[in-house]
Amino acid sequence: MTRRFVILAACAALLAAEPARRPLDLRDPVLEKNFYVLMLLNREPAALRSASLTTLTQSKVQALRALERDPRPLLFTPAEIDMVSSALTQLPAATLSRVATALRASGHSIRNESLADGALLAKAWIEAAGRLNLAIEVYGLGKPPRYPAIDSVSFDANSESYRRLLHILATVESEREDLDRAFFTPTLHYALALMRANQRDEAGRFEPMEKGENAAAYSRIASIDWKRYPYSAIIVPGSGTDRVGLPSRPGDAPAPPLPPAAIRKARLPF
Repeated sequence: MTRRFVILAACAALLAAEPARRPLDLRDPVLEKNFYVLMLLNREPAALRSASLTTLTQSKVQALRALERDPRPLLFTPAEIDMVSSALTQLPAATLSRVATALRASGHSIRNESLADGALLAKAWIEAAGRLNLAIEVYGLGKPPRYPAIDSVSFDANSESYRRLLHILATVESEREDLDRAFFTPTLHYALALMRANQRDEAGRFEPMEKGENAAAYSRIASIDWKRYPYSAIIVPGSGTDRVGLPSRPGDAPAPPLPPAAIRKARLPF
């Protein structure tokens, strides 16, 4: 009896520790969906004033203000990324707890949420730094992205006019009053400016989705008896399209439809 009570108590504790899941209240969807951990750290400027982080902040501020046509000084080097990771794990315990708790509740680092607070924050930073670097490499230097047909820079990155645009964006962003707020602020502002210039706002274009495109599905979730369904999603074979109004990409053979019996057997909630 005692053993059963202990097991039940442990299960209750695990359930209580599980972060509550709900749609995030996104004020800046493109920023928050790509760099959520940086938004959280931005709320803790006093904790980011160590000597090493302050030196890095000054370096990136100077890089932005001096940027003419080459944005590479704004990239985070492997050594800088490692240094920041180490510094973040040494933040005050209360700061680590606040940021890690919010990060777990958001679902943005769900694959790593079982890590200790410091390790979770360091991992989230490494991933965010990679995305910052990628944004600048693709939209500032013309590096081919994973899907060039839909995600490439929208202009000729090597043209004289685009090089001038890089300088103009740097000049505009360097006038921000919060430029030295955190070590990532100059690079973040410039990466977002490049994304805006290339109309790469897809991450936030339809937000809040639970009130628009996904409103009907979202409202139905609460009434679904999930125990009836062994799967919450199904992969439908075939190629998608990158053109509005076309069900498949030109030249692709349409995928054979799934038999109705197979769909019924899958027992999907949607």
